Amino acid sequence: MLRLALSQVRDQPRRYLAVLLAIAVGVMFLAASLLVGSSTTATLRNSLAADFSSADLVVLADDPATLAAAAEDAAAVDGVAEAYAHRTTALGVQRPAGTEGQGTWSPSADFALLANLPADPGLVPNEILAGALPTGPAEVTLDDRTAAEYGLAPGDTLTLLLPQASGGEVPREVTITGIVQASADPGQAMTVQLRGAEALVLEAAAGFDGAAPGPDFLLLALDP
Repeated sequence: MLRLALSQVRDQPRRYLAVLLAIAVGVMFLAASLLVGSSTTATLRNSLAADFSSADLVVLADDPATLAAAAEDAAAVDGVAEAYAHRTTALGVQRPAGTEGQGTWSPSADFALLANLPADPGLVPNEILAGALPTGPAEVTLDDRTAAEYGLAPGDTLTLLLPQASGGEVPREVTITGIVQASADPGQAMTVQLRGAEALVLEAAAGFDGAAPGPDFLLLALDP
């Protein structure tokens, strides 16, 4: 059998070379598919977890009211330095004059998500690229993608459009104190990303139903 096999290889080498080549191509294709699949999964996981990346522990719940109560309980636990209740609300941002394209909130304004700030700056997952975090209710940070589109930098002003329960919007001028790296969260991909004082978030949210927005999740910073 061995002699027969060797004679076949000697007489028809191209046939066996083609078989070996087909096997090699198949193995390479399978390996590439697995590599791309693993890379895509890891990228998606990192994107979805972007807002949690700076916390020691994350608390989730289906009911925002449960999370609001849990924030107070968690803050009282020994070893918890801060229990940050992450709140967001939607609002409009006036597009600066000369900005190309049409807005996503209205023809002249873009849809934005405004998030509150924790007491511990270490719980902010976005890297500060320029300037600093806000210290007052008339200050915000802006994501770097929007800053580049608008041509804005720390020290510039931005006009927020706060929704009103009776209809319409009230303009509010704020100062940009810092530019932060845009979140990789797919849910924020097409929005202007702002961070500001909780008082500003609550004021903006009151225009929808008059109630404070429930926490999206809790981020816990633990003592060393």
